[in-house]
Amino acid sequence: MRDVFAQQSEAFLAWLKSENVEISPKVELADLRRQHAGRSLADIGEDEDLFNVSRNTILSQETSELAQLLPEPFADESYNTWLLTILVMIYEYQRGPQSRWAPYLALLLEEFDTLMFWSKEELDQLQASAVRHKVGKEGADETFRKRILPIVEGNKALFAAYNLADVDILALAHRMGSIMVAYAFDLERDPSQHQKQPDEEGYATDEEDEELPKAMIPLADMLNADATRNNARLYYGSSSVCMKALKPIQAGEEIFNDYGPLPRADLLRRYGYITDNYKQYDIVELSRDMLTKVLVECTDMSQDQIDARVAKYEDDLEDGYDLTWDDDSTSPEHPAAFLKLIGKSLTQDVLDAVLARAIEQRLAEYPTSVDEDQTLIQELAPQLDYHRADSKGLRRKLMAIQIRIGEKQLLVHVGDRLRRGTKRRLSSSPPTSSAKKLR
Repeated sequence: MRDVFAQQSEAFLAWLKSENVEISPKVELADLRRQHAGRSLADIGEDEDLFNVSRNTILSQETSELAQLLPEPFADESYNTWLLTILVMIYEYQRGPQSRWAPYLALLLEEFDTLMFWSKEELDQLQASAVRHKVGKEGADETFRKRILPIVEGNKALFAAYNLADVDILALAHRMGSIMVAYAFDLERDPSQHQKQPDEEGYATDEEDEELPKAMIPLADMLNADATRNNARLYYGSSSVCMKALKPIQAGEEIFNDYGPLPRADLLRRYGYITDNYKQYDIVELSRDMLTKVLVECTDMSQDQIDARVAKYEDDLEDGYDLTWDDDSTSPEHPAAFLKLIGKSLTQDVLDAVLARAIEQRLAEYPTSVDEDQTLIQELAPQLDYHRADSKGLRRKLMAIQIRIGEKQLLVHVGDRLRRGTKRRLSSSPPTSSAKKLR
């Protein structure tokens, strides 16, 4: 008996042909179970078209008939494009074979490794990573209960395939929402119809604050992503969207899209996997509360002085500040910039020492060391078998360990840099007096 997934893949490719999707004969689409991929069969030149998908084939609130059958939420400004597209996907999915997009929807994942679906015990493996506070499952539950359930329950004629308890509809909403997070694109407007509007001085400006509709673009969402090997990009035309080669692609080479500069923790949160190619974008957040606490502990500044300066600059401050491998300490988002603003009269050496102390405290929030985590990975990695049905727990644990290792390595790196910088300044400059001394 032929594999069900193989049958679904064949049906999907046949559907693409029926939709007149143009695929270069140089491109092979290889379904790799949980991981779709594209590969070149022959050398591809820079700017060469890889495939074209008509705008009419894209699944969105603009192409589904639901907007005509159920106009109320689509005219309600309180329903953002995310909620509307989730409604559209629930509607099309529950129609089964009657949906125009049925062969496409059949290939989309039913199980996810995104953090939304992790248990508390699995999330605990992330230790002190700030990504744990970005999962948002409870908030999504509340939103779906208020905005999705009433629509489905109140329009049973449209959602006739459902006779489900609320929890089942919620589970489906979470699934469709997770598919969107992982695969949806911001659908740029038709450039021939979307004209820039002149401002008061007559200059044409982009509508930067306009929320672009979300869309599921068949084929475009099936390319793997890679920060260092990105060789393809999606371009938006009047009647279609086109994936083009950004540079020459050799025969046999995989075709990669790019998600942008995402930390691996966010890659895991949104897409359910990690890769070392995104390690360069890892971040560790230091909270404002931690930084002010260390200022009080380590300098002569009082809490009242710090509170007054925080209040003065409140509109310009963030709740947290990110350390990065680039370590651009001049960036307003960097914790060093916050310390310099609040501890204005402190010397650079004192500010660096305060930041180093904050990094030590942040590192202490992780209960294991980098060496302990690396030993754990060496012990567990050989046990992982992706073909086993019970591999999910171990797979998630290994990804969590990699996330926390990367964050701890970043903290150690920035702490070492601060100490080296202070040591160089002390060895090259005579001692100077300062009104504020590190305790």
